[in-house]
Amino acid sequence: MFERCLFWRRRPVAGIVLSAFLLSLSSACSQRDQATPEQSNVWMVSEKREIEIGDKVAAEIEREFPVFENAELARYIDAVGQTLAKVSDRSNLRYTFKVLNTPIANAFATPGGHVYLTRGILGILDDEAELAGVIGHEIGHVA
Repeated sequence: MFERCLFWRRRPVAGIVLSAFLLSLSSACSQRDQATPEQSNVWMVSEKREIEIGDKVAAEIEREFPVFENAELARYIDAVGQTLAKVSDRSNLRYTFKVLNTPIANAFATPGGHVYLTRGILGILDDEAELAGVIGHEIGHVA
């Protein structure tokens, strides 16, 4: 079932290092702190409220799509994600990284730090660098 995505068992972590560097570089260029309340296209919420919203959305997602049950894969995805999250613009958040049991190829994040990848996207990634790129992209949305 996971013949193509078994790279996660055998690839070195060089991709994580490169992705972490690129993520930190993009965070340094962030325009996030330049928004003012007067701008009509900016919606400001507290971090506490953002996390509450994200937790509710995550609960709904996990009711719709079950989490893929594979402890080794879950630990691996979490390790890659936590490595990248530590160098993000919002490293203070408690990020979670989960794989959903669906063949749909997708990845997305909720407010507050819930990051989801699907079983389907793992089947099309060729190596750890591509995985780190996808996870880093989603962390960027949270940040």
